[in-house]
Amino acid sequence: MKKAVSLFLTLMIGLSCTACGQASNPDSQSSSPSPSSSVNTDSPSSPSSHEETQKPEPTQLALNTPYSVPDLADLTLLRITTTDNVQPTMGGTHYENSNDGETYVDMVFDVTYNGSSSIDCDELMTLVALNADGATYQSTLYAVETDNMTHISAYEPIAPLSTVRFHAAVSVPKTETDITLNLQVGDQLFTYAYNMATPVKTVSDLKQGETLGDEEYATLTFDGYEFTDAVYPSNTSGYYRYYKVDNSDNTYLALSFTLTNYQSTSQDIDTFLSATATFSEKYTYTGFVVSEDPDGSSLSTYNSIDPLESAKVFVLIEVPKNVKDKPLSISVMFNKEEYVLSKG
Repeated sequence: MKKAVSLFLTLMIGLSCTACGQASNPDSQSSSPSPSSSVNTDSPSSPSSHEETQKPEPTQLALNTPYSVPDLADLTLLRITTTDNVQPTMGGTHYENSNDGETYVDMVFDVTYNGSSSIDCDELMTLVALNADGATYQSTLYAVETDNMTHISAYEPIAPLSTVRFHAAVSVPKTETDITLNLQVGDQLFTYAYNMATPVKTVSDLKQGETLGDEEYATLTFDGYEFTDAVYPSNTSGYYRYYKVDNSDNTYLALSFTLTNYQSTSQDIDTFLSATATFSEKYTYTGFVVSEDPDGSSLSTYNSIDPLESAKVFVLIEVPKNVKDKPLSISVMFNKEEYVLSKG
């Protein structure tokens, strides 16, 4: 059934391109009868058995806009990125593109599945990418995030009435520039014109001293950042544990936060936030989360935060020392939102 849907979608795209001729917009699709259609021109008001049924126009996807496919799913597009690794929102496990000379275009949705029985990830939707010359690329990677958005799996079933963070990723040559993404969900076709060099997502500014979040989930205050070869706890009067870079050519970009947990249960620190640093819009590094023990004597990656408790939290990003003076962009994911601080 999946192959049949993919074949139907690919054929429909090919027919659309033929109808469009030399149209400059690759995602323009014509549903009008072709010139060779047998339509009774002498009596246009009379029904004809040869008349083609008018197909519905594809829906143009917009960011952060809810869409509903009756009896199947409600979905909201969160972001589209060009990436070699398809990974969950909070980082962790990932799917790496092993095709030589290719990269992923990753579409990320929040999906509520309204079916009556569980389905596999690849049964929810079909994604096909189309370039300006009519070449098509079919997606083979459909996956959901699990474990508080720290893992991603293509083999996790989607249960009825569940809400999941869903990825549909298609592998395309890195030489592509502008493509049209066509997404078939049930009997509805969605489309998006995407530039490979321009990620599509909503971000907010990360400001020092500003508190993010709310008392339904957690609050996070960004205290600042520094480059340092070692990060120490606040209390070093006795025995303490700290983090030091082993490679003398590297250093830590240490991001400092104050985190308060307002959930009803204790939560691991790495489920709250993640961060990356990108230098010169080219070199990207991923950090790991540590926090102080309650007495401030040690740092650990294994700590959790009890309800209504606060903790000093660091995201440590190991980077080469020779990137310190390059333009920097820090990206922090917290409470399903992305916050960015740019310098230089």
